[in-house]
Amino acid sequence: MNYPNFKTTFLEYGIVTTEKIFEIAEDFDRSNLSIWERKGLLIKLRNEFYSFPEYLEVPGFRLYLANRIFFPSYISLHSALFYHGMIHYEEEKTITSIVTSKRAYFANPFGVYSFQKVKPAVFFGFERLPEFERFEIMMATPEKALLDILYLYPHYNTVQAVRELELDPVFMKTRFNVDRFRDYLVQVNNKTLILRGEVLLSAFGI
Repeated sequence: MNYPNFKTTFLEYGIVTTEKIFEIAEDFDRSNLSIWERKGLLIKLRNEFYSFPEYLEVPGFRLYLANRIFFPSYISLHSALFYHGMIHYEEEKTITSIVTSKRAYFANPFGVYSFQKVKPAVFFGFERLPEFERFEIMMATPEKALLDILYLYPHYNTVQAVRELELDPVFMKTRFNVDRFRDYLVQVNNKTLILRGEVLLSAFGI
């Protein structure tokens, strides 16, 4: 299979795995992948995962990758806080996500992808982003993104430490769903985490 045929066959997928390639073309020469990558015709996302440079400027695709190159996962932590408008800085091009299997880190031309591990009981509180109809992108709700931060970074246990997150006070007072946040805390059922959650709420008087 030459590159024009390969592109015609797989471009619409957006993300191409070697498994999918050999499922469709059993006699495919794997060495073509590294050759096309060196020529800039393919982008290696991680081992066995590839995409096309045509997707570099496609809205939402960078977020979609986070869900697909390590599945199941959902975007959370600082990336979700930034997306929801809760903070006004973004840690360079890093997209942070939550998984239940193992921590991982991948870097490619689309950005840097960091995956943090939680217990299966904490893997909840995410929704599909409605503004990207073409891609299924799962992201933590604002309340769950903050809970994940408190869960993974226990040093946010004082008002001063919480303020270092630089959360938008207007968002916290007008848009943050306190009842949902408390329901999440109850669902996780961790006394120490509940205390951290109450400290966070007290920092904003909510």
